[in-house]
Amino acid sequence: MSPVQIHRQTFVVVNYHASVSEEFRGKLKTHHPTAEVIIADDGLHALTIMGEREHEINTLISGVRGVGIGGLSLINMVRRIHPYVAIILTSLGDIPDTPSADACLSQPFEPSELLKVISLAERSRAKRIADIEQVRLAEVASAG
Repeated sequence: MSPVQIHRQTFVVVNYHASVSEEFRGKLKTHHPTAEVIIADDGLHALTIMGEREHEINTLISGVRGVGIGGLSLINMVRRIHPYVAIILTSLGDIPDTPSADACLSQPFEPSELLKVISLAERSRAKRIADIEQVRLAEVASAG
């Protein structure tokens, strides 16, 4: 898998409260009108969407808790399978420290906080892509 240029923001939002997912959709569409916001029913659905649209999805927003594959299990899986996706972890309370998330957002939140967290996650994603590519180039150089 190689990084791709994504010309449109595409978010996958998964939260075990449908109303929270819809709140994210509303706030994202308000501040990113051209963005596509896909609501996943659960973690397995999010993984399916990300697999089917691998080169389109650039940000996952997931709650800490989830049904089935959810929360921390989901973000750890996404980090391994889709390293080019930015991950934002959300929670109503304290958010556990996890190196798999690019940014964290406590709820309730103001739209300005969401925008700041998206920017932080995108910067983290860009750095990770650069690091992966640097390792890949070093491997090619040492093999040649």
